[in-house]
Amino acid sequence: MAMIGQLRCRASGGVAVRVIAALIAATLGACGGGGAGDTSWLFPLWVPTDVAVADVDGDGRADVLTLAQLATSMQHREGRLSVYRQQADGSFAAADSYVVGTYPWRFAIADVDGDGAPDVVVADVDDEAVSWLRQDPASPGQFLAPQRLAAGLNPYDVAVADFDGDGVVDVAITDSVRASQRVVLLPQNAAARGSFGTAVNVTVPGSSVALAAGDIDADGRADLALGYTTSTSATNFDSSLATLRQQAGGGLAPAETRVTRHALSIERLRLLDYDGDGAPDLMAFMPTSDSAYVSELLAVLPAAAAAPRVIAAPLTGVQGTLDAAFGDFDGDGRTDAAVTGFFPVGSPSTVQSRLNLLRQDAAGVQQLVSTQSLPIAASRIAAGDVDGDGRADLVLLGGDDQALLMLQSPTQNGVFLAPRSLP
Repeated sequence: MAMIGQLRCRASGGVAVRVIAALIAATLGACGGGGAGDTSWLFPLWVPTDVAVADVDGDGRADVLTLAQLATSMQHREGRLSVYRQQADGSFAAADSYVVGTYPWRFAIADVDGDGAPDVVVADVDDEAVSWLRQDPASPGQFLAPQRLAAGLNPYDVAVADFDGDGVVDVAITDSVRASQRVVLLPQNAAARGSFGTAVNVTVPGSSVALAAGDIDADGRADLALGYTTSTSATNFDSSLATLRQQAGGGLAPAETRVTRHALSIERLRLLDYDGDGAPDLMAFMPTSDSAYVSELLAVLPAAAAAPRVIAAPLTGVQGTLDAAFGDFDGDGRTDAAVTGFFPVGSPSTVQSRLNLLRQDAAGVQQLVSTQSLPIAASRIAAGDVDGDGRADLVLLGGDDQALLMLQSPTQNGVFLAPRSLP
């Protein structure tokens, strides 16, 4: 694909739609296609969906994992997990690529089977399934073929933690079917790691779409943060953040709703210490596609409080709001945000992409402090210490499945060096 500013009539990755046909139809409508019935010019078509930073091969160096859908024709679509392993000199090897499902939307990276090596659990919204890619015990950093863990639900997110108190991790799965109003818990068998028992449905107040696991109330047990929606139509809906605490005997208590927003989606949900006081808080990136509303960054402090403090940061005037990552970018012990995305400019349209950096002010509100143009149509972003210097770096994903690394300056907190492409 051409660089930003020279957009060809092709859909770029990262548009949050469930069905690839919608992307193709929208692009055809805008660009006209290559003749009556001819859609070959569209392909290959990538839709990036997730990106993360993690040391998967156990060498002490952070690696980069990306998730996307690849369509090679109107009929053929497949999910792709790519793993970029960092080398001793700080460079990255060419990605190992794995086919997983049809439209993988989110992944969780965790040691599922207890062998000491991180695995990958993938939620696939089109396949209506969750798959587990176990790390190959004979080849660190490489993964075996996907193993299906659950099917028959509409999952946008997964979380991995010990939710029943038996000492081994389980898998929590969202189900966005409006009538289901559930989170599905898949308990792992403690006596036979890698095998799972009968799924347990946990009733929640709406359609579950986002999850994060952590010890919300400091009792030593893993709890669940939940994002859910309630709606009367596709355009009239509310999104809420809630917590489900693990009970002393295992299992999750009923959801406690913390905050609700109208006409905003839940793209990212995290449990983290937002204000540096040591207590877990909720933070969410909540975008909108309705011009009557404004995308927000939302913090709920603390997550366990019955009447928490809610800090909203409307992204008024911010361009490029498809995804967000959170981290302490300026070294003050409090969480900041990086928001990215692409957007059309002018007529006929060209496309620009931007990284927006925000920082907490004295009141805890995220304020825009800088912007930077990007050389790809970025639509996914993650934060993590890639180079091992103790500072949070950024990884972006977009375009034709292109990954960019932006290291934080070693001398200036909150300043990022020019992006470089991963191979």
